[in-house]
This record gives sequence, C-alpha cells and structure tokens, in this order.
Amino acid sequence: MTKGGLCGTLPAGYAEVSLDVDDAGEPPWRQCYTQRFVWLFFGANTNIDWRLVKMGVWESKSGELATAYSHDFERLVLPLLRPFWPDLIRPMSLRELDNAGIDLVVWSEDGVFPCVVQCKGFYANEQLGEPQYEQIVASIDSFDRSGFRCKEYLLVHNRERKAAEIHQRIEKRLAGLRDSGKAEVTKLLDRQSLIKAVRLKLSEVIAQHFAEDSRWQLEQQTKLFTFGDLFVSRVPATIENWRVRRGKTADGPTKPSPAGLHDVADLIASPEQTRWVLVTGHFGVGKTTAVLHAAASSQNRLIYIRAQDLPNEFGSVGTNYLMQNIVRGRDLFSDFDDATRAELDRLAGPLLAGMLRKSESDFVLVVDGIDENYTYSSLRGMVQLTNELAELTCPIVLTTRKEHFESTFSNFEFMADELSTTRASRPAKIIDLQIWTDAEVCNFLSQAESRATPQQRARLKGILELARTGEIYKVFRGLPRHPLFLQMLLDRAVDGRTDFTNRVQLIEEWVEAKIRRDLTVNRETPTEIVDRDTFVAGMMTLMGEVANRMTAMEGNAYYLLEVLDSASVCTIAKEVLDEREIDISTIVTTSVLQPAARRKKSMPVKFFHRILHEFFLARYLHSHSRPHDGFPPVVSQLYREIEAGGML
Repeated sequence: MTKGGLCGTLPAGYAEVSLDVDDAGEPPWRQCYTQRFVWLFFGANTNIDWRLVKMGVWESKSGELATAYSHDFERLVLPLLRPFWPDLIRPMSLRELDNAGIDLVVWSEDGVFPCVVQCKGFYANEQLGEPQYEQIVASIDSFDRSGFRCKEYLLVHNRERKAAEIHQRIEKRLAGLRDSGKAEVTKLLDRQSLIKAVRLKLSEVIAQHFAEDSRWQLEQQTKLFTFGDLFVSRVPATIENWRVRRGKTADGPTKPSPAGLHDVADLIASPEQTRWVLVTGHFGVGKTTAVLHAAASSQNRLIYIRAQDLPNEFGSVGTNYLMQNIVRGRDLFSDFDDATRAELDRLAGPLLAGMLRKSESDFVLVVDGIDENYTYSSLRGMVQLTNELAELTCPIVLTTRKEHFESTFSNFEFMADELSTTRASRPAKIIDLQIWTDAEVCNFLSQAESRATPQQRARLKGILELARTGEIYKVFRGLPRHPLFLQMLLDRAVDGRTDFTNRVQLIEEWVEAKIRRDLTVNRETPTEIVDRDTFVAGMMTLMGEVANRMTAMEGNAYYLLEVLDSASVCTIAKEVLDEREIDISTIVTTSVLQPAARRKKSMPVKFFHRILHEFFLARYLHSHSRPHDGFPPVVSQLYREIEAGGML
C-alpha cells in the first residue's frame, strides 16, 4: 500500500500492512466475514509500536470509491444507486450515449429518461480543482447538447466536498439544465454524500421489508382458516421480571405475577426498559400469532425474524456476521442481478446491526421459534445467540415452546445464570402463555358467531351451545383450549363434522378437508384430478415424504429442518404423483406447505405450523413401520397417538 491514503502521510520508517480478519477482530484462521484492518508499525525499531485502525464495510466502500478511476468508478456506483432506481443500467459502450455524457441510465424509448447519471472518478491524489471542474462541465455540456432529456440528472464524483467554490459553480451549471428543460431535477453528490444517501435508503428498505414481511406472515396465517383473522388480545399469562448480572445468579423475580389476563401483543411491542423478553408456552397457544399482531400494529418498528432464518452453525463471531446472514437469508435484494445483490447484502448486514445498536432507537428485535433452530435450541446455542446480540441496545424478544424451554434450561433462573456472563446488567422478563380458560374460548367463539354467515352460524350452533354449557371439554377434551386446534374445530364444524376427541384425528381430517376446499377454486393442480379421494391421498403422502426429507441427524438423534428448497419438493412430488413436471406453486396452493419467505427467484418451503410438520413426520414413520426412537418428543408422542387411535 502506498503512503498517505487512509491514514495520511506516514512518518519515515513506518509501513502499512493489510490483514483480512473477521469483524470481531479475530485472527484470520477464524474468519467468517472479512473486514479490512490496517496495521502500522515502526520497522526500524525493535520496540514495535502497534496501532490498529478498523475499517468496516462502509468505510471500505468509501475507500474503494476514492481510489476508483473512470469506468471502475461507474462500476462501483451502479449497485449503490439501484435501490433508488432498480432499472438503472450501464450502457455497453454505446457511442451515442457516451457522447451525450451518460454513464448510467434508466432507459425509456421516448428519449426522456427517468434518470441519467454522470460518474466522475478522479485519481486518488487529485483534489477537486479547476481541471476536474472543466471535465465535469464538459460532460454536462455534452448532455445539454444531446437530443435527450431526463426527469432526474445526477452527477456523482469520488472526491470530498471540500472545494465549496467549485461545488457552487457546478451547482450553477446544473441549474442551467433545469432552466433549459433538459432535466426536471438535478443533484450533485460527492463521495461522502453518496455513501450517506445510500445508507439512508438501505435503512428504509430494511425497515420497510421487515414491516411488510410480518404483515405477509400474518396474512398467510389468516388465509388458512375460515375465521383466521380473529384474535383474542387478552389471554392468560404469568409474567416474571428478572435482572441478569454478570458473573452472578440472576436476581428475581422482582415482581412475581400470578396467572392473569394480559395483552401479550402489547407487551411484546412495548417492552419499555426491559432488555430481554422471553415468551414461552405450549404449542398452539398463540406465541407466533401474538408476535405477528404486535409487529403489524406496533408504533415501534419490530424486526421480526424467524429463528429458522438464522445460520445453523456453531462458532459465529459477532453481531455483524449474524445480521449479514439474516439479510442474506431474507433475500431483500432478490430482484437484482447476482453481483448487485451480493454487494447490497454485504452493506446491509452491518447497517441492520447499526440500526439496532442505536441507544434511542424505536426498533424491537423479535426472534421467533428458538426451538425451531437446531443450533440455537441448545443451551450452548442460546449462550452463543445472546453473545451475538449483546452489542445491540434495542429490546430483544425471544419465543420458544415451553417444552423446549423446560427440557433445555429447567427454569429461567438457570438460563439467566448461564447467560449472565455476556453483559454486565440486563433487565429481563419471562412471559409464559397459559392454556386458554372458558372465558377466552367463549370470547373467540362469540367473535366467530358474529362473523359467520347464516349458513355457517347454523352449523356452529352445536359447538356454541356446548361452550355455553361447559360441555365442550367433555366432547372435545382439551382441544378447544388451544387456539390452533380451536380454529381447526370451527373449520370442521362449518363442514358439518364435530366428532373429534383427539388431535391426530382432528389434524388428519382437517388437512384432508382443507385440500378438498382448495379444489373448489379454479386453480392449477400438481397433477390431473381424476378422483378427488386419490388426489387427496397422494397429497397426504407427499407431505409425509417432505416431512421426512426435512430432518437431519446429529449423533443418535434426529432434528427437524425448518425449510426445504422448492426444487427438492418438486422432485419428491414428481415421484409421488408420477408426473414429469410440477410447478411448486401448484403444491403450496393444495397442501399445508407454504412459502417460507416472499421471494421471486426461489421459494423455500415450510409447513404452515410446526405441529403439522411433526404430525406428518409421525404419520410417515408409522406408515413405513419405522421406529420413532431418537426423534423429537412431540413426534414420538404423535406417533403413539396415531398408533393408539388405529388411524391410517
């Protein structure tokens, strides 16, 4: 590296040596994510004077822009401007555009381009002076003389905004483009202004994406049931407040709370000064529903992350690395080409981390379903996760099944003690969702009755009467106390069926009925339907095969994978349904499989609810006479219920 540059002119005897290491400052043999560090040392003296200057990806990008010349500068600017103008292109040596002073353009056939960009990359040792001004004005004049016009004309150069007088002269010349009607809007950006504008734009893209994604996830849930949009906001829960202290057993609970009614979505969205919130509860009690309603209605900005989107690996090295994986996994920039997507992913990861580090930020980070991520579901993984999130200052909400929480940590005090080695003092709260009481069940059924059509209301009459007399639990046992199963019961009641006493029978027949309802709509199906019973049976088999494929083994134990790529699902479907070609969209519209994310170029697939994955895996194991030893406890329990019920 040459003297000068980033650190200025070096004293005699000093040299610069670059070393790639990870973002946490670890040595290169542990690198997972490279950042540029510059080591300065005095080579002539045995007493080495070490100084370290850390450069993050944004500082590194600024340096790349500063040292890029001519066409290289255009190449670097293009992906940075695409979040503003997704259709921005770099013309391939078109003489007419070159002569018109156009380096990047959003094309339009009528000659009035939505955006024109002129890039001026000067040598690194040049400052913005008269020679550079003349080059810039020559390009502006070229566009002024051309037959083209544009709505927005942007001039970007790679020097600093120090030469105020030069910038004023350039701005005056740009005003001439507006006066002559060649451009409606003109902008002048130096290197730092460009970086600032891109950072602000990507921050908006990130926040908007997570807000839209949480609403999309909630919509996916509501579409699955007849009364899927119903929500009981106040539900039974216990709340305990703790304080986690470094190197000490956690203090708490400071305010023990007996089971009572709480607006859990409001607690999640407004955690006040609580640093950590852990939401637990048995499956089907509404943890994810409460989180998604909080994300959709909160005044705070919730960053909703499914634990399945986090990397399944031990030994990651910091917050930026984790956030980079989250951004990459969400595919925020999937509409762009591979090079642009990779560049924006690289910049957005540390930016997301920075957004969540701000002390006065209105963001709340929610990680839903810790038990659904193989790495973070263990005690070791939870400690790793809290270490990776320790730098963040925003409130953090984690959710997990109560079965997982109790089997992994025994109790919150033990968990808090294990986690207390990562930060000095942190307030924490545990919200334990309880099984619904008669009041919540009746509340939900009353909402359903008011929302139902006359025909639906007539078919719900039996269940409504059972709820009013309290006989509903004798008929359906504990199923109505779980919101998920209560939704299934209502769907089957609308279909004219109310003879269920166990969950495996309810799940089996509800899924079959759901597929039959899907077929009442004119839509493409994975295979031609000659007989509906045969088609439904084939789809049930398909989901069992997919559930089996979505497993992996560690030692002597199996664990469940959260997603499967659409290509694999289609391959399985072609074998099961005996078809040569199958489109993934025809599968997700006739099953309980659904897209795991809003992606256009690829569609990872998951089960709508984890209990459905567990059920179809148990169903597959039972139908193939395979032992259930080594599988998660819920899978084994469902297997035994299937076996006891004589199903399938």
